[in-house]
Amino acid sequence: MAGSLPDVTANRMLLDRDGSTLFVVNGADRVTLTPEQVLILNNEASDDLGVSTDIDAYLLAFPELRDVQGLYLGFAQEVSADWVDVTVSGSRDTTDGEDGTWAEVFPVNRVNDGTTAGWWGHTATGDYRRYIRLVSTPAAATGLRALRIEVTPQTPGSTAWRLKSLHCFGVPAFEANPHRLAIWHPWLDQRVPGGHFDWGNAPLSSSADKTFRVANLSFARTARTITVSVDALTDATPSVPPQMMLSYGGSAFSSNVTIPQLAPAARSNAITVRRVTPSDADPGPWAQRILAGAAVWVELP
Repeated sequence: MAGSLPDVTANRMLLDRDGSTLFVVNGADRVTLTPEQVLILNNEASDDLGVSTDIDAYLLAFPELRDVQGLYLGFAQEVSADWVDVTVSGSRDTTDGEDGTWAEVFPVNRVNDGTTAGWWGHTATGDYRRYIRLVSTPAAATGLRALRIEVTPQTPGSTAWRLKSLHCFGVPAFEANPHRLAIWHPWLDQRVPGGHFDWGNAPLSSSADKTFRVANLSFARTARTITVSVDALTDATPSVPPQMMLSYGGSAFSSNVTIPQLAPAARSNAITVRRVTPSDADPGPWAQRILAGAAVWVELP
């Protein structure tokens, strides 16, 4: 462990910006969550979607096939003595969330007050790190088109719960979306592991550096004008992103850096991210995200 909380063992998906779609399913009705609601589920705060008593399932549809490696579901019960059973299954071929073949990727978990390790519960700051669960059947969780999170309440129509968080961990399947950028290991030819940017228990008035690269995973397109930046879905006072400064090629540290271009299958030079924690920083944990996006993709002739 890098600090007081367990290490993150896989990369967390950017569900709020990667093209994924979340639905609430109740019988034949299906409601698409708004971008604001997706942010609520993907952030680290204790906000939620409101009280639920009659939802059959939550459906997470991916824009391309994904290899799912882990999941955190932050449920909270309105009455601690009540419970809901939660089952998660995945499909490689569904077109509407109902058809296709589905296989269990997480077994049934009973959620009540969320205080026992292994249950999906959200009762305290940092639970989004404590209760990340790896898939129970990895072979069934590769190349998935969607995840279906089914909820069976103790008493349908009256048992109430709140869904606070839905964090999904994994990567696009090998054959999916080949024209993309990835945050890459500084010396190994692989994606950075999930805990690469974990700063552990950072003291006040301290600083530290980590390095990484950006990889162009396309074998056919050049990525041009790549902006690398930092954001945070749940912020603090003082703000978290300004505490993370970037430098590329020995440049001065700033809030973002630009890579002019990366040829097909190329890796950038090292980028340094410097954490500067002020003396008045709010206690965490906090989660920053490092983003890389190209302004233009150019096809080879």
